[in-house]
Amino acid sequence: MSQFHAQSAQAVMFFDGNRLTREMLYTEFEAILDGFVPVVDLASQTARVVYLQVAPGLAVEAAVFFTLAFDAEGMADRRWNIPLEQLAENSAHGPDLGAGPIRLACASQCCIAWHQQQLWDPNMAPQANHFTLIKKSIQRNRLALAVAAPQAIPVLDKTLAAGSAEAGALRQQLEADFRNRLAQKIKEQRLHISTLKGQHNLALDRVKLEYQRRFERLRQELSGSIRELEGEQAKSLKLKGLVDGQADKIKGMREYFELKVTDAQSVGQLQLDELKQHYMLEMEARVESEASALREQLQMREVELMYRNTQLSSLQEEVTRLQSDKQGLLQNSGNQMLSRLSQQGLNFVTFQAGVGHITVPADEVAAFTESPDAYVADRCGVSEQHYAAWSVHYRSPTCHALVTGGGYCGERVERIERPGDFHLGEADRCQLHRQSPSQLMRAVPL
Repeated sequence: MSQFHAQSAQAVMFFDGNRLTREMLYTEFEAILDGFVPVVDLASQTARVVYLQVAPGLAVEAAVFFTLAFDAEGMADRRWNIPLEQLAENSAHGPDLGAGPIRLACASQCCIAWHQQQLWDPNMAPQANHFTLIKKSIQRNRLALAVAAPQAIPVLDKTLAAGSAEAGALRQQLEADFRNRLAQKIKEQRLHISTLKGQHNLALDRVKLEYQRRFERLRQELSGSIRELEGEQAKSLKLKGLVDGQADKIKGMREYFELKVTDAQSVGQLQLDELKQHYMLEMEARVESEASALREQLQMREVELMYRNTQLSSLQEEVTRLQSDKQGLLQNSGNQMLSRLSQQGLNFVTFQAGVGHITVPADEVAAFTESPDAYVADRCGVSEQHYAAWSVHYRSPTCHALVTGGGYCGERVERIERPGDFHLGEADRCQLHRQSPSQLMRAVPL
């Protein structure tokens, strides 16, 4: 154990928004992590927690703002594995809480990139400042932390009376202290700006995600309406063709028999009646023949459709069975080993363009290996087709508009770094070929 840890105490605080809900020593927090103590009031929630290292003079020296998920029974997530002490020792400086600038690790300031998603930013607003709440709570010392004896403060009057040289040295020291305090205040304001930018980016990402989901839903509704319209138009054209064909046949037959009746007008009335009766019988026979042929064709189509539906149902059941067998094999073989590795503290991290480092839980490794693009698209909040279109643009940020001759424009465009900011037909087009919103709706792949 280092000298720093030998002299400092370790504490943990839980926050609900801008309200401090509980505080405990780190040894008590370890009991929660090990599953010995449930936290019932945090069941099925993700808590915001702060790890602190406190000097004997009740001054905070390091802070790590992290999140911890709890299951339905209030037990801490066993997959949680954040190196709190490593983050506390290696992070950059934050505000001064009584013992000089603290070492601070949060979402906007993290020395280990793949743990950034498990951290959160403190609120530094004057009316609700997390650092002020932490400092006041430590000063109250409800955890009974060790308190060092106060050090003697040098009397400045004797120093000022020692002479002009000593007064000059004191003035230089005061100026240096002022510059240090000014630099620290600038760093604190920069951290405040960084946390505000992080909160703004999170809100903007939520708005973009909601917009993307609404856009996808409207696109799917439009696609369904277009398919229904095309199907109805095809049926209408087919029925119109059948009706026109029958009408042509009946018209030809009518003209033929009318001609025969006209030629037979010179014959007697009896022969005329026989011709009319023969005409009616022949007409009924032809109509019945055509109707019978159409009924046979309809029955054949129904039999073919039933046979095809039977085959489709059989194939779907076979696919479901094969997928179930595959999942069973994965769960009985690889997932057991992955779960043991995860319980021993091993994290599975992958880097994907446009997303960065992603921590893949052990129970989701099979889904990631089966379809990485679908998994990453789901983590980005977009469809797999949208992510595939963005991947083509990311690898080759050029204009994909078709030009005369069947080729592509190929003009260089600005690369969109994140899938959620990419819009097909706009981001992958140059200024000349960029489409209007109505054209974008028609250009989206169905």
